Amino acid sequence: MFASFTERLNFGLGGGTVSSPSAFPTRPIGQLGNYNTYAINFISATGITASDQQSAINQLCTDLVNTGLMNKMFAIYPFVGGTADTHKWNLKDPRDTDNAFRLTFFGGATHSGTGYQSSISNGYANTYLTPASVLPATNNHLSVYNRSTVAGSSTRANIATSNTSSIFNQLYSGASFFSGNGTTGQGGFSFTTTGTVQGYWIGVKSSNSQRFGFRNGVLNSVVTTLTDNTLNYTLPFFINARNSNGTATVFSGHEISFATIGVGLTQEECATLYIIVQNFQTTLGRQV
Repeated sequence: MFASFTERLNFGLGGGTVSSPSAFPTRPIGQLGNYNTYAINFISATGITASDQQSAINQLCTDLVNTGLMNKMFAIYPFVGGTADTHKWNLKDPRDTDNAFRLTFFGGATHSGTGYQSSISNGYANTYLTPASVLPATNNHLSVYNRSTVAGSSTRANIATSNTSSIFNQLYSGASFFSGNGTTGQGGFSFTTTGTVQGYWIGVKSSNSQRFGFRNGVLNSVVTTLTDNTLNYTLPFFINARNSNGTATVFSGHEISFATIGVGLTQEECATLYIIVQNFQTTLGRQV
């Protein structure tokens, strides 16, 4: 079953370029036919009518549902449609409310067909998702698809929150993942140096004693045995910055085109999720 799934997802991979939205035919919501319910709800909320984007969204939702990964997500941000109004929606629950974890953008930003790029000086998005209220303490993950590199990338947050200077739940693409104590070897780890921060990064706390990270479908960090079980963050995650006791800090300035927050994943699921997400990005012509 998994083999046929892999073959289908990889069919037709090979790059592409982003075309003007006007180059694509449009499809009214009423013509979505047998689309996945998640896709129909998301497309209806965003108002996206470009048929190529609708098809990409539907395939993304179908693959997430068929592999069981949709059930492991609380928030999925596909950053599709090219505007702040289309980028704000949570694919898992596309309601325009804080408790549905739709994004609110602050500071400078560029919204385009390739994703959301925040200002390196003051740009970020509030998810309204508070770890202590939503995530299991010993079983959670963060992921981000980063398309860009900026100066000091390894010290810039992609998804992060913290209550104190030593307790973090955060993912820095190409740098680190922490879910608990902010000391390497206790609450998290550093990714192995790859020479670039571009790509799809996943950080997982799979149990109280394990953390691991993936980049582009490959185990990047060594699974580490830990003892920390802290997950008492009462402030929501920010995207492309860290929520430091209510203040946005360490702005990333990265262009991101996909992000998720959810329960812990297995290593096989991380590899599968990369295939699904990379297929989505390739269909839209914005893969790295």
